[in-house]
Amino acid sequence: MHKNWYLISYDIRHPRRLQRVHRLLRKQASALLESLFAFQGSRQAVEQLRLQLARELHAGEDDLLIYPLRADRPLHRWGTACLPQGLYDFSLPPLIEHRESRIWTPYG
Repeated sequence: MHKNWYLISYDIRHPRRLQRVHRLLRKQASALLESLFAFQGSRQAVEQLRLQLARELHAGEDDLLIYPLRADRPLHRWGTACLPQGLYDFSLPPLIEHRESRIWTPYG
């Protein structure tokens, strides 16, 4: 079964739902930012995760976004990092950090 990378983001209005969703994602995905996660799995696995998350959300109030990532493209990150400089989590998709860049451009 082929595994792909997905970015998962959420915007949840109620603090208790927010905590439950955050806890669920921390168990199954890797945090990139406070409400942005990287998940690696098959289509069936991401669909199962989506259903678990949907049970915690209120459709009229909360938002959940799941983006498939291209395997041949790295992620680019500008600003401060989750891990100290020099430490890398090799379980995540390829990541290019632009720590010192003052200009936030797509690939500069």
